[in-house]
Amino acid sequence: MQTTRQNLLGLILSHSSTTAKELREQLGVSQVLIHRHLKSLCEEGKIQKIGSPPKVFYVPKSPISYSKENFPSSEVIAENWLEILPNGKFVYGEEGFYLWCQERKLNFSEQQKEYERIFLEKESVKHNGLIDATRKITTSFTTNFLEKVWYIDFYSWEIFGKTLLGKLVLYAKQNSDEQLMKSISKYIRKPLCDLLDTENFDLICIIPHSVPRKKDFLSTTLSFLSLQPRPEHLFSKVFAGHAVAQKTLKSKKEREQNAQETLMLNKKVLPSKILLIDDACGSGATLNIAAQKIKEVAPNAQVFAVAFVGSIKGFEVIADS
Repeated sequence: MQTTRQNLLGLILSHSSTTAKELREQLGVSQVLIHRHLKSLCEEGKIQKIGSPPKVFYVPKSPISYSKENFPSSEVIAENWLEILPNGKFVYGEEGFYLWCQERKLNFSEQQKEYERIFLEKESVKHNGLIDATRKITTSFTTNFLEKVWYIDFYSWEIFGKTLLGKLVLYAKQNSDEQLMKSISKYIRKPLCDLLDTENFDLICIIPHSVPRKKDFLSTTLSFLSLQPRPEHLFSKVFAGHAVAQKTLKSKKEREQNAQETLMLNKKVLPSKILLIDDACGSGATLNIAAQKIKEVAPNAQVFAVAFVGSIKGFEVIADS
């Protein structure tokens, strides 16, 4: 005779998804007993819970599973990999990397070595946790208005695609997810705060979103850091007609035109040393135009810029996919 636990597991495995209420009604047992069995089955990896109250569903565990004992461990991957599954589940570290390899039918050990090699290569260009993108960005324009440009991380790599920070930025912006913004603040805290301690900026300026969003990504993310001076909205984004997202513009010329015609300076009296903060830097057009507009009213001002993530190969235009 099957136990309640076995019957419960059988029902979940025979359905694509089910709720605790449906299971309780079918089995005729108490809510406490149902939740006790569901918790233990989740912990054993036989089923998985998706969603959050009041919409929580239980589904069969994916047949693809990762066993740490079967693969060499990697501290680099454990700390720097994020795989986002089609159902929205975030899988960090080696398990996520294993799923990435399985999806592409790639050998885990070989890809692990390649990832570690590329990671060390990219880390070697960082100084105090920042990537100096000044030369790549400033030489892209006929006239440059920026003193220096930094990235906290690259947006994506060859082979492995978007970095952990790149993925978090993309999904946090798309979904206006405050919890993800809080996670991002932990990754950017040290390099950004160290930069502020070293450079002593008079003003921190947040670059506005190119299209309206439910939640201001940069303001919310930076609010978790309690930065001094407090970041300000020095610019407004104003369109003659419909809003046009920068990422939809493929050429540097179009992006420069977009920034020039839609980025409006709110103040006319400005201090001498200013830091612009943006979430992602592709061509650098927005940052350079913002610096130009500042120098038009404050010719002697020094304008610096930092982006959470930036493009890697020649700092080409980022196009989110």
